Amino acid sequence: ATPIPRSLCLTQFGELDISINTELPPGRQPVMTSRVSTTPQRKKAWEFLRAQIAAGRQAYIVCPRIDSEDEQNIRSSAEEVYRKLQKSELATASIGLVHGQMDREERAGIMKQFHQGTIQVLVSTTVVEVGVDVPNATLMVILQADRFGLSQLHQLRGRVGRGLHRGNCFLFSYTESEDALNRLAVMEQTTDGFEIAEADFQARGPGDIFGTRQHGELPLRVADLKRDEAILQETHAVALRLVERGEFDQPRFAPLKIRVLERFGQLMDLGQSG
Repeated sequence: ATPIPRSLCLTQFGELDISINTELPPGRQPVMTSRVSTTPQRKKAWEFLRAQIAAGRQAYIVCPRIDSEDEQNIRSSAEEVYRKLQKSELATASIGLVHGQMDREERAGIMKQFHQGTIQVLVSTTVVEVGVDVPNATLMVILQADRFGLSQLHQLRGRVGRGLHRGNCFLFSYTESEDALNRLAVMEQTTDGFEIAEADFQARGPGDIFGTRQHGELPLRVADLKRDEAILQETHAVALRLVERGEFDQPRFAPLKIRVLERFGQLMDLGQSG
């Protein structure tokens, strides 16, 4: 999984305990990820998908929106993609559609058919991002992938490669944005959730560690959380020792204690009352 930037920041400040699992679940394989941006690449991607479907595998096609009245975006809306694929690239496959505006029972029924293999290709929005486990699904196509954040792309990619067969993820994108291209490059280069979280942290900022804002810069005048990581860890260890040994209450630390209480006392009181 990929922690959001604020969660990563809280671990640095010692507000959360962490455990690190560097291994994939038993039998899980890394997902091969490729950006698809040209017509020949798209043609090869669809050919590969059809071959995998013919071999008995299943696929997700994830769209950034349910529908769209905007002519520029309608081609990547879930409903339009669902209609188009039945007449073009995947005309011979059994295709289903799910999105957040569907009746819950109808959506559950389609998901059940996909899990059972009756539906070979599932066109969806991000409703499949979490809580979906179909081991036979080995292919993930994300349309307009540049419109998704790193954490979301990583979560979506985690829907495939959960069984005996290696997963593949195709990031379809037409963007020329340098920022978006850098994000997609991260997805191609690593499947490590820690590395992706670090990249997301750098791109979006840590947010507010004393509030609820999930991204954005911290109001720090001098410190840089990435550059000063070693200093922060050392300071964290020293602070813990001072508190655990009761040294923080000694007279020589009175100026430091006063400064801490002046700056954070109200927030500390709120945390204790909550």
